[in-house]
Amino acid sequence: MIETKYCAFIDVLGYKAIVMDTSTTDEQKVKILHSIYSNLAVQFVNVVNLVNETTDTKIYLRSFSDCFYLDCASIGPLLNAISSIFSSAFGYTSKFTEEEEKTPLLRCGIVKDWIVKFKDIGAIAMGRDTDNPVGKAVARAYETSELSRLSGMRIIISPEVIVDLEVSHLTIPDFQCYIKDIPTYGIDMRYYFRHIDTNEKDEKCNLYEMLWPYNRVNDHAPECIDILTKIKPTFPLAVIRQFSKTAQLFHDSYLLSEWKIKDQRIYKRDLDAFAKLLLIN
Repeated sequence: MIETKYCAFIDVLGYKAIVMDTSTTDEQKVKILHSIYSNLAVQFVNVVNLVNETTDTKIYLRSFSDCFYLDCASIGPLLNAISSIFSSAFGYTSKFTEEEEKTPLLRCGIVKDWIVKFKDIGAIAMGRDTDNPVGKAVARAYETSELSRLSGMRIIISPEVIVDLEVSHLTIPDFQCYIKDIPTYGIDMRYYFRHIDTNEKDEKCNLYEMLWPYNRVNDHAPECIDILTKIKPTFPLAVIRQFSKTAQLFHDSYLLSEWKIKDQRIYKRDLDAFAKLLLIN
């Protein structure tokens, strides 16, 4: 049966670089991958189960290799889950040493389109009952994430999703964005979005992204700065753009911080610290 759903495609940034790295042994690669997926397992299982317990429209989840697919009939629960997964995954290992655990960076594309769920052929062959989602929504969600030419830990959203959200326009000096209050675990939470009209190849595009770090940087800016400082040296120069674009997202999200009004001294201190992380040594 054809269904129209909000669909999300999430992948692990740098997966190919990890498995193809000639400077590490296979044992080291496996340790890194185990660390990443152990981290993600905690976030996905806990968050999706929690959201599904608090909403009538359930989130469907599948995973394969370094990719995760989610869909839902309502956009609110899906955004709740994905923003929580991103926030929890980023910093889950902040108290561990780099030798112990690795913090994964994720990228997500969200669209609204049609899907069909067939029985998974591999599952049938193995005597299991598992669905295999296919359709335009899956292809577009993949393209929105993988082929957007946008680096960093981003939640990238197609225009039709933003239209359905009925966001409001918010303008502050030198920064324009959109806002929407969405019920989250029983209370309304404000989510921030911004428009992207040019990608990193200087190609025109029409996409949006969620400023998912907002609540994290508003409440715990020094902790975010510490985590970013810690993971920065782990990025080879060839993929340092993934770090710099992630740091830029945290910096820009902090421009919306309540500390700008509460205490200019603290606001400037933390904003300067985020800005320094954007410098590539």
